Amino acid sequence: FDEAHCLSKWGHDFRPDYLYAGRRIREFSKEQGVEIPPIACFTATAKRDVKEEILAYFKGKTGRDLALYEGGVERQNLQFEVQAISDYSKLERLHDMLSERLSEGSALVFRATRSDTESSAAYLREKGWRVEHFHAGLTPPEKK
Repeated sequence: FDEAHCLSKWGHDFRPDYLYAGRRIREFSKEQGVEIPPIACFTATAKRDVKEEILAYFKGKTGRDLALYEGGVERQNLQFEVQAISDYSKLERLHDMLSERLSEGSALVFRATRSDTESSAAYLREKGWRVEHFHAGLTPPEKK
C-alpha cells in the first residue's frame, strides 16, 4: 500500500477503499485456500501514532504482524526550502523559481487545495510551461 497513512482514521476521506483492504485480503485468502500474503505498507509522512494504528489495523483484520522498517527522512535526491511569500506573489515566485532552477527535466509542485492546483497549472501554462494539474477530484479517465 502506497500512502499507507491513509489507512489511519484521518485518511479515510482521501482513500476510502483502504478501509476495506484488510478485510478483503482476509476474505480472498480464505476463498482461495491460501495463507494471508505478505503485506507491505509505505509512507513518508506517518507519525508514531499513525504507524501504530496501521500495525494494529492489519493485526486486527488479517491476524498478521507487520514488521516496521524506518528509513529516516534524509533524502540526498530531494531539496526542501521554505520561503515566506505573500499570497499575492506566490504564482509569480513559483514561475521564477522554476525558471531559475529547472533548465531541463521535470518538477512536481504540491499545493494545498484542488483549486490551488488548478489555478497554479493554468498560470504556469499561460507562462509557457507544459503543465497539468492532478488531484483526487479528477475522474479515472482524466487521471490517465
